[in-house]
Amino acid sequence: MKAITILQPMASLLACNRKHYETRNWYIQPGEKFAIHAGKSTRGMRNLSSFFTGMDNLPLGVVIGIATINKVWKIHRPDVQTCIFEDIETGEKKDIFNEINPYDLYTCELCDNWYAMEITAEPIKPVPAKGQLGIWEWDPK
Repeated sequence: MKAITILQPMASLLACNRKHYETRNWYIQPGEKFAIHAGKSTRGMRNLSSFFTGMDNLPLGVVIGIATINKVWKIHRPDVQTCIFEDIETGEKKDIFNEINPYDLYTCELCDNWYAMEITAEPIKPVPAKGQLGIWEWDPK
């Protein structure tokens, strides 16, 4: 199964469906699944500690959920106050700042010409795994 290593607290927010988008300069096709791996680095926690509380006991170095890609949006940033998402399949466009939740707003890199993968996830019992950069293969056995 494909896997992506994501820093905490973003990995846990994705796994419990509090965060709905994962942004990258590449994407996984809609309908595909991937394992959410919580990386060992605490850099993400340090950067976001002023926004979120209760991050002291988040799991590190483990797969914590299975995500399904529902849609992929291309990100357009014509200016700093505008963020347009364009569905890569239908061309539908929407101004995301009108509906994005705080977890996504503070944890997504909304860079021009990047992709926002809209996901739903199911948490799983943490499984130790060594993560990697980019997409990598995880054997759940």
